[in-house]
Amino acid sequence: MLKKTIVLFFLSISAHANFDLTLGAAARSWPSLGPEVNLESGYNFVFWGEGNKRNPLYGLIRPSFIIRSAAVINSLDARFEFYPISFISLALGHKYINSNWDRFNFYDCKKVRCKGEIHRDYLEFKMAMSFSGITTVGKILMSRNSYSDPNNELKPVAEFRYASLAKNGSDQMYSSRYILGYKAFGGMIGIMADYVNFEKSDETYNMDLLIYAHKRESSTYIWGIGQFVSTHWSGRGLIGVFQIKTNFLPTKKLF
Repeated sequence: MLKKTIVLFFLSISAHANFDLTLGAAARSWPSLGPEVNLESGYNFVFWGEGNKRNPLYGLIRPSFIIRSAAVINSLDARFEFYPISFISLALGHKYINSNWDRFNFYDCKKVRCKGEIHRDYLEFKMAMSFSGITTVGKILMSRNSYSDPNNELKPVAEFRYASLAKNGSDQMYSSRYILGYKAFGGMIGIMADYVNFEKSDETYNMDLLIYAHKRESSTYIWGIGQFVSTHWSGRGLIGVFQIKTNFLPTKKLF
């Protein structure tokens, strides 16, 4: 009943503007348990083609924002997405992250700045292809990061999502993600590889997962298991991940 009420409310808004809305939640098990909730919304402007997902021959412009919260760590991501064709995306964005947590089990927060602000100015490229049940997705992101240091302590900075360290003040971040999937078992089974490198601190992270995705009505469920590796956090950890996304207002973007 609550879900239907929310959908009807936002449908009344979308009658006047082509907005989309997605709510979600995610969690991982390593290097520490990390649940979060998120909200994403954008405005869809189709500038050529029909904008029908069954026919990918259309172009899209989509300003959007993403809010994420893990109670003590919160972020806001404002971005402008340009799709010259529906399966290719270029995005410019700014992401603001605020941490009020200094009890990470993979940092010594007396030597590392765990609390404070992170600002990311980034350029992102994504591409997806699908044929005969096989889907591939690739993403490359380049980001210029700046870090608050109100007390001028000059400590390395905790990049907690990646269990890595960045250079105090600023650092350059390069990340990429690759997914190869195949339709099977009522959903999609595949592999995902995630890589991040911090240029100035020379820290790296990667996560490799076996994933399964299943869609039911307007919700998508993703389970994954694999390895988590970071140069800061020595050794390899077995990680499990879970994600759920529910579209309350549909989007024109394919991925």
